[in-house]
Order: sequence, then structure tokens, then C-alpha cells
Amino acid sequence: MDNNQNQALETGPQIFANWILAALGAVRATGRSGIFTSVLGGAAGVAIALLVPSQFTSTGSFIAQTQGTSLPTSLLPSALQGIAAGLGLGTTKEYSPQFYADLLTSDPVLKAVINHAYPIGGHGTGQTQTYVQIAGYETKPPLEATEAAIRHLRRHTAARADVRTNIVSLSVTTHDPALSRDIASAMIDALDSMNIAFRQEQSRELREYFQARVNDAQGGLDSAEIALRTFLERAWKY
Repeated sequence: MDNNQNQALETGPQIFANWILAALGAVRATGRSGIFTSVLGGAAGVAIALLVPSQFTSTGSFIAQTQGTSLPTSLLPSALQGIAAGLGLGTTKEYSPQFYADLLTSDPVLKAVINHAYPIGGHGTGQTQTYVQIAGYETKPPLEATEAAIRHLRRHTAARADVRTNIVSLSVTTHDPALSRDIASAMIDALDSMNIAFRQEQSRELREYFQARVNDAQGGLDSAEIALRTFLERAWKY
């Protein structure tokens, strides 16, 4: 799995600098008559820069492992069938890049992510909180807190698939760069664990399926041998 992560941010000072450049451009374009308007706009920009919290986005990507041929839905593990049906996926998309992109923001993955413990105040402090606590839902009843945290996290994440390259990209935006990075890593780890479990379950069910076919064939062969032996015994009597 090729996992690349980086952060993009727009801080208050950057917003302020952009407003200053825009104001100087307006002054040059309009002359003294535009100074008052530019100063007023700059003041508004400063206020916005101070009020709007900084946002940090961490991105990651990986190459989705696809199968050479698609399997009928009836041969997929029961857990995978339920999730695939919930995502509205047909029999030709079970292991497509889009399937993994949809699975990244599905309830099973996000539920694992919100219950994961993340370092707060720096990795050296030893203090951790779950996403439920970080988002401020810890005072709600457990079920309500889980649903609220999943909805909140889903609004701050995005996943997309490139069907030409099989690359799935993920982005997570929070108020802290380390938290964004940790959540992105946790989402990919949760997806990877789920994918391994799916494939192990699928292998087990396929083994059971083919073993049942072998047993049926062996039973049919045994019945044919008994019928043939009985026929020959009767034929010798006559």
C-alpha cells in the first residue's frame, strides 16, 4: 500500500496578508478615492482572520488491490454482502477502487476511527482522547454520541477513486495538523484491517463451498458404485 500524506493550511496571518495585497491593488487602481474603502475592507479582513480558526488538511493515498475477475455476490462473505448492499454496489464493483473509497467513509470504518485514542497537546504529553471527546460529544448518551461523532467526522473527510490508476485518495480536515494526520492514518489502517478480514472470510467460505461440492460429488460416486454393484450381483444370479 502506497500511503502518502501531506498538510495544507490557511492561517489567520495568511488571510490578513491576502487582504493587504488586495487593498494595495485597489488603491493603485482607484487612487485616493479607494483608500477609505480599502482600509475598511482591510479591517474587515483582520476581523475575519482573527475569528476564523485555522484548518489543517492531511491527505493520503493508496493503490487499491483489485481482482482479475469479479465474483458473484452470492460468493462474497456475508459481512461484505451487507456492506456492499448498504453502499448500493452491484456485482461488478465489489473490489473496485470506488468500493474502497466508499468504504473509507462508511459507518464501520468511521466507528473504528472515532473510538481510537489520539494524542492531544503534542505526542510527548502522554494524554489521549477519542474523537468523540475531541468533538465534544462525550456528555451525550453512548449511542447518540457515536452517531453524532460519525456524522461530524464524515463532514470533515473526503475520499475519491481514480479508476484509471486504481489510486484512492483521502483527505481529513481538523483544527490540528497532527490530529488530521493521525485520523487519516487511522482510517487507512481500519480499512486495511477490514479488507484483510473480508478476504480471510471469503477464502474460508470458498473453501467450504468447494469442499461441499467435493462431498456432493463423492456422495454421488459412492451411490453410483453401490447401484452398479447391486446390478452386477443381480445379473450374476440370473
